[in-house]
Amino acid sequence: MRNPISSNRLPRPHRPNYYLAIAVIGLCFFGLTMIFSASVTKSYAESGGQSTTTYLYHQLTSLIVGVCFWIAAYKIDYPLWRRFAPSLFYMSIFILIMVLLMGKTAGGAQRWLDLGIRTFQPTEAIKITFILFMAFWFEQRLSQINSANTVIPFALIIAFLGVLILKQPNLSTTIIISAIGMSMFFIAGANLPTIFSFFGAGVLAVALLIKNESYRFQRLMVFLNPGADKTDMGYQINQALIAIGSGGLLGLGFSESRQKLYYLPEATTDAIFPIIAEELGFIRAILIILVYLFIVVQGFKIAKKAPDEFSRLIAVGISTWFMVQVFVNIGAMLSILPLTGVPLVFISFGGSSLVFSLTAVGILLNISKYTKEEVLSENSGRRRRNGGSYLPGFGSNRRIRKKRI
Repeated sequence: MRNPISSNRLPRPHRPNYYLAIAVIGLCFFGLTMIFSASVTKSYAESGGQSTTTYLYHQLTSLIVGVCFWIAAYKIDYPLWRRFAPSLFYMSIFILIMVLLMGKTAGGAQRWLDLGIRTFQPTEAIKITFILFMAFWFEQRLSQINSANTVIPFALIIAFLGVLILKQPNLSTTIIISAIGMSMFFIAGANLPTIFSFFGAGVLAVALLIKNESYRFQRLMVFLNPGADKTDMGYQINQALIAIGSGGLLGLGFSESRQKLYYLPEATTDAIFPIIAEELGFIRAILIILVYLFIVVQGFKIAKKAPDEFSRLIAVGISTWFMVQVFVNIGAMLSILPLTGVPLVFISFGGSSLVFSLTAVGILLNISKYTKEEVLSENSGRRRRNGGSYLPGFGSNRRIRKKRI
């Protein structure tokens, strides 16, 4: 196995992926406007008529903190994360255990730690620490990625994390983290039979979890027939579909949503996409989805041109995180998937989600500074365009092993 690139042997940096940065910033400011629109009535009522900007102010402060984390993560050259990845991951696991012991409960879920002035949701942090740790862990095992010495410990890591998160309970985040891990495992070189085995085991586990928990089973029944229970378990999804349908092609107009008037639960958080569709219309809602698609594509492009396996796996993990979470959120609101409780990345109200998502973007942008677009052909010595990586210090003509992206 080749030696990893150290921080003092990085390729010469170039401009980061500004397209990715601009798209993310645009979504964040768009999110601020939609949170303000969706929360005006709620802010006014909760403040006793004193303010209509309570939620906007809270999200703006989270955005400022998130941008600071973004800048800090961008300034840290990605190889340094190797040194801290295990410690950060173990610390995150400890915090998850603390949530089970002394976490704050809301809506029947125990997912938050009360920090006094703010609450903190550790499952958002562990998405990053999990990605960093798995990139570090897989990089050490590239030569034996399909052996039992890798497959069994990987399965145990996923199972252990899943148990901790399911105790909150939080099945949707468990699925997202599992998807992240599987995508990184595949890119690291896992063969298809192994991937399909994990996928089958995951589907079986989800089926058992749904069968053994009545509220999950009821959500599945609502998904299969949304009109069967419009006043109880099916209330939110039916109101979401009403909001989306009411918007038509062009929408009712900014701040003209009717569903935000206490008809649609969680209108500022998990269910903000129906408010977007109601106020701005189907066409603009599709444009927002296309922006997310653009961000994910840019992330995978960075992964394809990453300078080493560690950075490639990080970029794949972050891109998969954003892709799966957006799909799960919007899919649930469109009744394509069973209803879940995950925020819409960069837009939904919630400090923990925004701060750690922006931190991940900072890491991704740092990697984008060191991507390589040209390598020397081994046979001709001529320079040509290629998405592969060229490793300085390992021979000017040496190409790394075949990659899956």
